[in-house]
Amino acid sequence: MKTTEDRWMGGAILAAGAYRWAIPLTLLTALFALATACGSFEPKIEADSVSGQAPLNVTFTNTGSGADDHSWDFGDGSTAESTADVKTVSHTFTKSGTFTVNLTATKGEDVVVVPVNVTVQPGAIARVDIEDWDGEIGAGSATSLVAKAYDEFDNEVTDATFVYEAPSGAGSIDASGR
Repeated sequence: MKTTEDRWMGGAILAAGAYRWAIPLTLLTALFALATACGSFEPKIEADSVSGQAPLNVTFTNTGSGADDHSWDFGDGSTAESTADVKTVSHTFTKSGTFTVNLTATKGEDVVVVPVNVTVQPGAIARVDIEDWDGEIGAGSATSLVAKAYDEFDNEVTDATFVYEAPSGAGSIDASGR
């Protein structure tokens, strides 16, 4: 038969179903410090834009908390560092494609990587290249041309439409399209 003085795992049984626990303050302080150190390490990414035309400038912010250091890999060969105090970085994407941007946050020995995808389409047409052409088209005649358009960063603009006409008496068009 148990009494109010019986001890079980540091607690005293007061009555059926009621317990009194005596936990030293130093142990409570240590448990709180451990919970705070482990529980608040949660990096998160916000981006002001995740798609657009080149050049695409994106500002990334780590809205999480608890990390000591932050490093950014933009997926295009560029990287940046930020600190617990400065959580925002900006990057300009000039190449087209889909890039996985990784925020790597560290706290002591712990490392967490958080990804976000950014999709960049080619920018405005800056030049047109005509391939495999002898360089001449006569007035009133027709020929096949293969042309490719590029933006200022040499990204191919794949959805460009080309119309070349040589009306009677117009002269000629050279290999650069002039």
